[in-house]
Amino acid sequence: MKINNILFVLFIGLTLAACKNETDEENPVISAVRINGTTVTSNAVIEAGTDMTLQINMTDNDELNQLKIDLHPNEDGHSHEEEGGEEADGEWEVLSIINLEGTSDTYSNTYSVPTNARGEWHLLVDVLDKEGNESTQVFVDIDVENDIIPLIEVTSVNGAEVDDEIDAAEGDVLMFQGTISDASGLADAHIEILDEDGNLLVEEELAVGGATSFDMNGASITVPAFATDHLELHIHAEDNDGHEDEWSVELHND
Repeated sequence: MKINNILFVLFIGLTLAACKNETDEENPVISAVRINGTTVTSNAVIEAGTDMTLQINMTDNDELNQLKIDLHPNEDGHSHEEEGGEEADGEWEVLSIINLEGTSDTYSNTYSVPTNARGEWHLLVDVLDKEGNESTQVFVDIDVENDIIPLIEVTSVNGAEVDDEIDAAEGDVLMFQGTISDASGLADAHIEILDEDGNLLVEEELAVGGATSFDMNGASITVPAFATDHLELHIHAEDNDGHEDEWSVELHND
């Protein structure tokens, strides 16, 4: 009888040791992502100049380890499953690694949305457990709406849509189509061409006259001499409250 008891105890001990040595292959789970109290799965809309409260709920069968939060403009140079949206304008980025513990945890933090932010940002959320297993990544498009700064919309230059640069030569006249708008009224707007060092070469004022919307159709500027392969073309606008915005593109010596 004593031998049977000893064998039973040895069996239990070996079983427990084997269980402890088993590799955890179960991925942690991001159970919810909330922005300003609303659960989001793919898209969210927020206002520039306000606060964004981000809350993330996470679980794991054994032990959580780290949370990664990555918020960046949509022109980030890499692809996601969903693309599109207005190109991000303004500076706003978050990259954080947060240590976690236990089998469930909740992270909450409030971020200030810059007053000059506009367009689409990408929010990526990942979780790792102690074994190194990774959760399914949560990807959210965040559309930042902005009624604070002027909105410069260039639909075409010399009848063509604008991408990353415009081919031009000295003496070319660049004709613009588009609008500049602002709810509080426009105090100033101008088109300018700068060299690669940021020195002003030529400038054309736009007669915005305090209007809430200005039609750029027919506005133009003449390309000066190229000292290098590239120049910078800018459109700058300021509203009656002193808020500013700028649109820019490179001019390539054709």
